[in-house]
Amino acid sequence: MNINNRIIIGIVPDKSGNESYSEKWTLFLSRLNVEVREVKLKSNFDLNELKLYDGIMWRWLHQPMDKISAKNILFALEKGCNIPTFPNIGTAWHYDDKIAQNYLLKSLNAPI
Repeated sequence: MNINNRIIIGIVPDKSGNESYSEKWTLFLSRLNVEVREVKLKSNFDLNELKLYDGIMWRWLHQPMDKISAKNILFALEKGCNIPTFPNIGTAWHYDDKIAQNYLLKSLNAPI
């Protein structure tokens, strides 16, 4: 947690064509006086620096390597470092995974 009493959120850039959630998140959080820092979690990152952040946000792309890396990295940050993440493991486990979504919907007796 940072020591200057200002909220710091790390956001992984996600530009794909004209679409970017990270740009929307940055704009929204900046308007709330939240400090936003770009982080690149698929390359060498400083874990000690990330521990100063109040949260990490990452909308990963629909690519096999991103799907695996993002879930594993966010899980490690959330559970190992106690850094809040969006999405968190409870909401990310079924993202872009039709088999997991199928089981989730069946467990909820939702129409499929």
